[in-house]
Amino acid sequence: MTVAHDAYPFDAEGFTAEARALLDADDPAGLRDAALAAYHDSADVRTLADRYGGWDHDALAVELDDDPPFWLLLVLYRHLDAGTSYGLGVQWPDLAGAHATLGLTTQDAELLVRGRRLSALDPRFADVQPASTAGHAGWLAAEDAQRCARALTSSADDGPASLRSALREMLDHAPLCVIVSG
Repeated sequence: MTVAHDAYPFDAEGFTAEARALLDADDPAGLRDAALAAYHDSADVRTLADRYGGWDHDALAVELDDDPPFWLLLVLYRHLDAGTSYGLGVQWPDLAGAHATLGLTTQDAELLVRGRRLSALDPRFADVQPASTAGHAGWLAAEDAQRCARALTSSADDGPASLRSALREMLDHAPLCVIVSG
């Protein structure tokens, strides 16, 4: 199985506001309806639901009646620009061995691969993750990206050139939602 790393431009504030409002309403049917509306209204949501779990309309209609984290995942997808992933693809494991030569700390390398936990936005988002094998979703704030970009710029031009280039491209598009899935 191949596990890939994707990173999509992310409206973290918009997602947080919408998801909090849906959860604060304490209406599971309303959350499900909002998630299904996101699926039906957005080609990006449909693409991401299919990519990270194989979800289509028929599967959504019969599955997971009362699973708030799953429905929040569809709401999350509404706040991503799925047109382009700036992730590391299948190169992400290389970062573990090359982070020091790229000028990154171990913590920054882990942050770039997994992002911050979505629960940092709201503790109720702790279980929001793709419904796929090895599925994980996190987020990378613009400040995190700027710090890591400075480290990349200040380090010698050592390390794998393709990984350095992919990281620079990724960091230029923060804030990002980071998804690791296979």
